[in-house]
Amino acid sequence: MLLLGPGHALYTVVNGYDAAAPGNRFGERQLRELFSGLTVTQIVPQGGVMAAPFLLLNVVVREAVLAAHRRVGGGAAILRPAAGAIYLLSNAAGRTLETLAAKGPLAPFLGYLDRRLPMNFLVMAVKA
Repeated sequence: MLLLGPGHALYTVVNGYDAAAPGNRFGERQLRELFSGLTVTQIVPQGGVMAAPFLLLNVVVREAVLAAHRRVGGGAAILRPAAGAIYLLSNAAGRTLETLAAKGPLAPFLGYLDRRLPMNFLVMAVKA
């Protein structure tokens, strides 16, 4: 059950659809129906899944830095430059893999995988 007051916004990430079996996943129309009690203001595809492992790495690094900050306090700030470097490298690797899936020598294989695996959508909605 979602408790959201009038005028409040909802931001959530929803697993997208599988192009090979669209009935098994959500597309934009199904997402609008799922959030029918809200006014969906935007649905943003978050890229293919080739970059998903790098996205997960970024989340793990962020959570590790936050956990260290909770345990150690301000001393954990020393981890931030390393986390920033990991973010940059991880994002570059993910973008490179997405580009290779779209065009490049491995495009037929990577593109095939990317079309078969579900993408994610960022859904933004407001309670009227």
